Amino acid sequence: MAISSVQPVVPAGLEPFGRWFEKTFRAFAANWGVWVLQSLIYNAAAMVVVVVGAVAIVATFGMSTLTGLLNNRHPAQLPSIPTSLIASAILIGVLTLVMIWAVATFLQAGMNATAVKQLRGEPIAVADIFSAGYAFWPSLGATVLCGLLTFGALLLCIVPALFVWPFFFLLYPIIVDRRQGAIDSLAMGYALVKQNYFLFFLYGIVISLLGAAVSAITNMIPLLGPLLAVPLMLVIVPITILARAVPYVDICYGSQTQFGFTGPVPYLPPAYTPTTGSGAMPSAPPAPETDEPHNSATFTWKNPDAR
Repeated sequence: MAISSVQPVVPAGLEPFGRWFEKTFRAFAANWGVWVLQSLIYNAAAMVVVVVGAVAIVATFGMSTLTGLLNNRHPAQLPSIPTSLIASAILIGVLTLVMIWAVATFLQAGMNATAVKQLRGEPIAVADIFSAGYAFWPSLGATVLCGLLTFGALLLCIVPALFVWPFFFLLYPIIVDRRQGAIDSLAMGYALVKQNYFLFFLYGIVISLLGAAVSAITNMIPLLGPLLAVPLMLVIVPITILARAVPYVDICYGSQTQFGFTGPVPYLPPAYTPTTGSGAMPSAPPAPETDEPHNSATFTWKNPDAR
């Protein structure tokens, strides 16, 4: 097995801060139609699941109430709600939340794949939101692991929990691009982020504040707020997705990509392989040349489509 190594470049200091934001908004502006339609599909799918769950709960209570009224010998008194009905409503609510989580995970994986694809210089389409089925289970597992790690930090103290989440920042772009599991992706994300933790911490805070600002603006405007919320959410969701993908592509592909200013490159997604395997390994693209000080981490590359 021929293994090629590469050193993803993690810049030192805060120099990439503005550059990453600039690339994020440039990428969105370059294909805003695709991103808005993908965001519309994402939000509409979640809303459909919510409506179906709500209708199921209302129908369950409605049928029970109607049956109770028909069988009630004292019409002035409302029939009591049986415990089994309450349990059924709770079960429907839980299943609705699980379905929302599953649908959101599947579609977010597709949007993450779209972001990495665009930033590598490849054309994207609205249908790409459905293209990352291979990343569904790893993404689902990664979400569970992140929740458990954050909960563990909360048990220790609230301060550690606030400092844990930056290590998850590159997680989902790594999963969709390298086509690997949650644990390996967490390990690689941690290895990269720890080299310039403060940069990722500040960058993530600002990304989070963008969503908070949208919520605050819509809540401050009495009548137009709810109307503005929809178009603003159609924009903020893809910008958040792109903002996570830009650092990953910038670190692992660098100047080879369109948004590194040199044009598209062939699709050769890298894979971090902490364990041995088999199959031919393609040559890794060279690390981007830069005069700025940087840190580096060594990983191995393989073709994820090779069996």
